Amino acid sequence: NDQFIIYGKHIGKYKLIIFNRWGEIIYESHSIDNVWDGKYLGNEMPIGTYPWIIEYEGDSEKYKGPYRLDGSVTIVK
Repeated sequence: NDQFIIYGKHIGKYKLIIFNRWGEIIYESHSIDNVWDGKYLGNEMPIGTYPWIIEYEGDSEKYKGPYRLDGSVTIVK
């Protein structure tokens, strides 16, 4: 896969943040339709593992939230 893609339903407010190993933000998105291509400032990131956090709320009272997920994405070449 060349892109880090998030899928979900009933998503209202949304934020994805990806960090480098020093905790600096290298990618931030407020739309679930945006994808990360493994680049920062136009340069490909080196092989490694990059932690991410997603914070979101549902689009109706049934799915209200807020919710928080975290994990990591690994770049291999």
